[in-house]
Amino acid sequence: MPAVEGAGRNPFVRFLLHFKRNNKEKLCNMRPTQVLRFASKKWKQMSCEEKSPYVQAAHKSKYRFWSRNKEANRIMEKFRQTVGCANPRTKNVFKVMVDLDSWRQNVLDDLLGDDE
Repeated sequence: MPAVEGAGRNPFVRFLLHFKRNNKEKLCNMRPTQVLRFASKKWKQMSCEEKSPYVQAAHKSKYRFWSRNKEANRIMEKFRQTVGCANPRTKNVFKVMVDLDSWRQNVLDDLLGDDE
């Protein structure tokens, strides 16, 4: 499987792009929904060994989710640093959990209009 740039961290999306590139002539008269159905059936029939190049490439992807919300990005970055290190400290993990819960509550308050 050749490297698929910009395919993200989803193995199926990587397979779908590879599938479309290799079958352009066969798929040219099909609607996009038909192509997707056809590719998904093929994906479901594949063994774990056949899927593994796509899964491994997805794991190696450097894609990171970024929100428009600066507070969410700060919390996510702290979470990545805490969980990604070799020896995560329980205290740090707990702090991230508290921050996530606080942020979630703030979002709910904003959505529901609670000003308490």
